[in-house]
Amino acid sequence: MAPKKGDAETWKPRLAQGKDVLVKHVTEGFNAMPARGLCMDCTAEDYAAVIDWMSKP
Repeated sequence: MAPKKGDAETWKPRLAQGKDVLVKHVTEGFNAMPARGLCMDCTAEDYAAVIDWMSKP
């Protein structure tokens, strides 16, 4: 249930947690989200890049 791309208001509280926390949530799984987003080949840098891309308006 990630926020939609560019939805600044929805991304704001998530980004306030810090990118390290967000990457950790993706890597370990969070709530109903599966660990690693089911991408076993993705790196922490890949996840950080996706977070950057998704959160930009």
